[in-house]
Amino acid sequence: MPFPIGRSDAGRRAYEESHIQGAVYTDLEKELSGEVEEHGGRHPLPDIFVMTVTFGRAGISNDSIVVAYDDQGGAMASRLWWLLKYLGHEQVYLLDKGFSAWTKQGLPVSSERGEAQPATFIATVQHNMLVEMDEVKELLGSEGTTLIDSREAPRYRGEVEPIDRER
Repeated sequence: MPFPIGRSDAGRRAYEESHIQGAVYTDLEKELSGEVEEHGGRHPLPDIFVMTVTFGRAGISNDSIVVAYDDQGGAMASRLWWLLKYLGHEQVYLLDKGFSAWTKQGLPVSSERGEAQPATFIATVQHNMLVEMDEVKELLGSEGTTLIDSREAPRYRGEVEPIDRER
């Protein structure tokens, strides 16, 4: 589920108000991100062991089918998708067009909290899905290398910066 930049409690509140029946909420900042340090951005990768425990608590085993969704164009759901893929999960998907499309179609929603059946998730880290900063520096300007900045256009252009201070 979503939360607008700078309002991290909004996602949980939106989930408590309405979500797809049986859905379990995961918090980007508290569960899908590690501690902010010198490097790693605002949402660094969490510790692998911590992620496996978090996913297990959410009812995700290695054999589970996981459908991730949010209401922010897929930004949060994509992070969950990537984290699961990075840890070797095979059956993880994104809900096409997200929660808004679900509700616009009149599909059922609930305000009842989803209760996950705890499961065991064992990580098989896909190291090839991660690149270190030094490797990126070496690749900059190299033929065949494309670097993509996925921030919203006004932030990319430097027109607005709602939460990150200038360095």
